[in-house]
Amino acid sequence: MITDQKTDRVLLPAVKRAASVVLYALLLCVLIALSVWYFVLNNVAVYRGISLAPGTTITQNFLLNYGGFYRMGIVAERKFPHHQLQCLLGINDAYGVKNCNETRLRYSWSLSCNGGRINYSGTSEKILGGAYANDWMETEFGGFEAKHWQRCQLKINIIEVSPLLSATNPKLRIFTELF
Repeated sequence: MITDQKTDRVLLPAVKRAASVVLYALLLCVLIALSVWYFVLNNVAVYRGISLAPGTTITQNFLLNYGGFYRMGIVAERKFPHHQLQCLLGINDAYGVKNCNETRLRYSWSLSCNGGRINYSGTSEKILGGAYANDWMETEFGGFEAKHWQRCQLKINIIEVSPLLSATNPKLRIFTELF
């Protein structure tokens, strides 16, 4: 085999540079993917199952990953028709869902952040909104402005609830929207 050493000397650095550029591009793609994954998954401060029984007090301590506006809600799986689940969660809408055959979820809540220096409170009588999907429904009962790495504690006192709601695997969700 006959080789030209001068050509090898010229081609070898070019191949090394091309390989380095490809490796750096792959590394950059992996870092971008991990960053997007981190930001998307870590915008939820709390997402856990809760027991909705009259007289129960749910206490949740949590740390906030981002500064911004956070929303608090109770998520329920769609085990009942839309109108019935709306009533069970205590959501009123523009179409007049006000009269229910079942007991509506009633509760009071209080939130303290920064060792009690920042306080918010409310009741289920003032629902801020809701979210809907094919397999779940959420009632948003509160929101608050927070700073990065703030520690908070939420207490929810369940006053009245239909026993049907426990079949929906209710979850407490506290989250912020990043984009």
